[in-house]
Amino acid sequence: LHSHFSDEDILELTYHVMGYNMHAVCCRALKLEFDDVPERIREVPVPGEGEASDWAGSAWQDKG
Repeated sequence: LHSHFSDEDILELTYHVMGYNMHAVCCRALKLEFDDVPERIREVPVPGEGEASDWAGSAWQDKG
């Protein structure tokens, strides 16, 4: 990066990239996303003693 940009340019690029990142994180946290999709994260209950957890759900089931 230093071969193409000055220190000030790298700082400015970093500032804008991190500002964009912060905006995206805040929008996700406040659920302000414009796409109307269900929640992407699903809570999985803790399995009982000695049982295996079905954390993949139907993701690995044969869809054929």
